[in-house]
Amino acid sequence: MTITKENVVDKIEVLEDGQIQIRTAVRVLEDGEVLSQSYIRTTTAPGNDISKFNAKVQAICNATWTDEVVAAYQAKFFHNPIFVLLQHPEMILVNLMQKFKLYAMQHGQMKLLLPIKQNLLRQKNEDYQVEHKK
Repeated sequence: MTITKENVVDKIEVLEDGQIQIRTAVRVLEDGEVLSQSYIRTTTAPGNDISKFNAKVQAICNATWTDEVVAAYQAKFFHNPIFVLLQHPEMILVNLMQKFKLYAMQHGQMKLLLPIKQNLLRQKNEDYQVEHKK
């Protein structure tokens, strides 16, 4: 009586926009007979790193993801401000600071900015020191 577990990619689907959906069957077997089975599903988008997937999935991604498909998929997101911020997280802090500064100016509360400015300067100084210790 031998109990084993296997993971098998049993379904690969290509969506209209180029995304690839992968279903992996997780099977528990006893002497080759399936005792239980569950599924893990994942999706990957055109242009993503596919090195973690098996050779069959990689081959389908490479065949499907032409330069045109990748460009069209990414173009859907370039006008979405959340996508842009996620691609450039430093912009979140800059944007937040600009709004806070505007609020402080409008409400005569510029003194609120002083601790933040001091904090940023201290952090910048610490980063500089770390860089030059290497």
